[in-house]
Amino acid sequence: MKTMAIFLVLFFLVGCEFFPSNPQDKVQNLETVYIEHCKTDYVSTEPPMDGVVATKVNVLTFQMRVKNFKPRALEFYGRAILDGPPESREHALCFRTDSVSLIPKDTGYIFNKLEEIDSESTYTLIRPKFPTNEYSPFCGTQGKVLKITITEVWAFNENYERFSVAFVDSV
Repeated sequence: MKTMAIFLVLFFLVGCEFFPSNPQDKVQNLETVYIEHCKTDYVSTEPPMDGVVATKVNVLTFQMRVKNFKPRALEFYGRAILDGPPESREHALCFRTDSVSLIPKDTGYIFNKLEEIDSESTYTLIRPKFPTNEYSPFCGTQGKVLKITITEVWAFNENYERFSVAFVDSV
């Protein structure tokens, strides 16, 4: 019994040397993207292509900033909740900083592209989000984005190789 007690005491003393209960904090310089959805305007437009009947478009304004790296471009994925009827439900949201997939006509907004992103600089992005045909005839606020949730952020390096980055939903 005495041998067992000595063994346990030695085990704890040696183990505590290698695995301290309070390890020193290590400062990590994580590559992080800060993004915030600032506002949504719901404006009239012409349908963007055949098969889409949207006569209104959501103009989404975001502010973003990157920390501890300088990406060539960023790609954001998320969910948007649109006003119904039909009932409010989640719709996919995807946009990049260096391109705009569909540019609405005659809205009075400039949908900007970022050719270069510097670390610690704050940028404003304006992106369109068309409501789906199920919200037709787009009366009042039917089809307007009520809430945005960003779920993933991907960065592209100089060779356009994509990698995941941490993100925070406020600038």
